[in-house]
Amino acid sequence: MSKMEFGWETNENFFRKGARHIGFKGTSIVFELIDNSIDAESNEIDITLKNNPDDTIDISVSDNGNGFKYGTLKQSVKTWGSTRDYDNTQIGNFGVGMSAIFNEVVQDGGSVKIRTSDGSSGKTEILEIKMNEERSDVEFSPAEEINLDGSSFTTIELFKVNTKLTIASIIKKASIVYFPNFDRDADFKVTIKNGKGTRRNIDFVDPFYRDLSDKDSNGAPILKTFVHEFTFENEIIDI
Repeated sequence: MSKMEFGWETNENFFRKGARHIGFKGTSIVFELIDNSIDAESNEIDITLKNNPDDTIDISVSDNGNGFKYGTLKQSVKTWGSTRDYDNTQIGNFGVGMSAIFNEVVQDGGSVKIRTSDGSSGKTEILEIKMNEERSDVEFSPAEEINLDGSSFTTIELFKVNTKLTIASIIKKASIVYFPNFDRDADFKVTIKNGKGTRRNIDFVDPFYRDLSDKDSNGAPILKTFVHEFTFENEIIDI
């Protein structure tokens, strides 16, 4: 009688080829990292895009969130999937997105650098990810340094990303996608900077009013407020 077996098995070829092209291209790369920052309770997120001569882009996303708990960074990044219980206040669900982005970048010839601190360990963990010299496997190189000010943060840098992503596309989409975060917390801020150092805040737009003009017929600014409730069959519905 044959022995019954349970569970899936995965070989390294899955991550080298099968796990690529999950869909993290363009703005989805940046939005996945922003979502992770929000789940880490960050309300200040800085994005930098720098164009390279070879038509690739360097992308950096930095936040003031909780940071990775000291000693967990490398394993968290290497492990696809999470056993953590998520609740409905968080965006993430499966613990795959960040690792999938890193895998896509390094398989395409780029590299990744992560710096993070939980603010309590007195140290900043650093992790660099790239393909080894033979391009046969992904290499994880951990390091650490002293964190003198005790701040909590995470900075993720993606180098030589093969994407057509532009600052204009990020601003256009993020201004609507992350309006609810701004509506809940007036201090929520996303800034974006180009390779020349020019920085601007993203102005959030209520999606209910995104098609309205910014000014009335007299040229005065229109306050695009968010409607929190409406009446349906004589019942007030709070949204």
